[in-house]
Amino acid sequence: MKTITTFLLISILAILLTGCQSQATETPVPVAQASTLQAWIDAPLDGSQLPLASYQVVYHGAAAAGIAEMELKIDGQLANVQPGNNGETFLKGNFEWQPTSPGEHVLEVRTRSLEDEWSPAAVAHVIILVDTPTPTLTTTPTQTPIPTATPIPATDTPIPPTNTPVPPTATPVPPTPTPLVIIPIVTVSTEPLPISPKDVNIPCDTTVTLEWSSGSGGPYDWVLEYDTGNGNYHLINNGASRTTNADVFISYPQCGVNYRWRVRRQGAILPGPWSENAVFFVKQGGPK
Repeated sequence: MKTITTFLLISILAILLTGCQSQATETPVPVAQASTLQAWIDAPLDGSQLPLASYQVVYHGAAAAGIAEMELKIDGQLANVQPGNNGETFLKGNFEWQPTSPGEHVLEVRTRSLEDEWSPAAVAHVIILVDTPTPTLTTTPTQTPIPTATPIPATDTPIPPTNTPVPPTATPVPPTPTPLVIIPIVTVSTEPLPISPKDVNIPCDTTVTLEWSSGSGGPYDWVLEYDTGNGNYHLINNGASRTTNADVFISYPQCGVNYRWRVRRQGAILPGPWSENAVFFVKQGGPK
């Protein structure tokens, strides 16, 4: 009986020690760190309809490890390569695109980091419209019918002469007044444009102030929006009428994020068109 009891105690102690050792040797699972490797197309936007003419394609890329290059493809063919500049984490690309045919065209942009990793492709589907010729109006001449003379039947009864003068029956036609044509005076106004910040790096833990041009024809109410490169715009502010244009965007913006912002005038009846996007990148330490 003593032998069985001793054996049971030893077995229980061995199980407890094994459990403690397995808990002590568990390795914590590392948490994946988010990396910034992006590409996006500023112009033209997805779904745009453009005439069959030259167009300036504008795109951006970002990589926390530094940018090696960006590539632009149109309809699957490589159209432009924008090389990086001394390991910059934020880069802008431009390409003068001349569409050769109407219809749908697909634009793709990718960013390659210095670690030889590619970002997901940013895609924009663009419709090139067919030039419609202006119709020429042809005037068809209208023929005026010639009245047919009705013959007067002959009569044997002589018509007695009369000394009574026949009064004139012609009624003078009053002159037709010339209508007064009023030509409206059209005032041409320029649209507001982003000034600052634009294509720069902004330090973390700071306050960003947006500035834009006032355009002309104002003062107007201003509307501002921003997004983080995904096309999901958020309203910043509906400004009051003024000619000095500056608004605090956000205090302490998120580090490692690209911000795009744009502005337009509200107008008295209809809003004006959106300006082009201005981009800035928030990074630790600010500009380098």
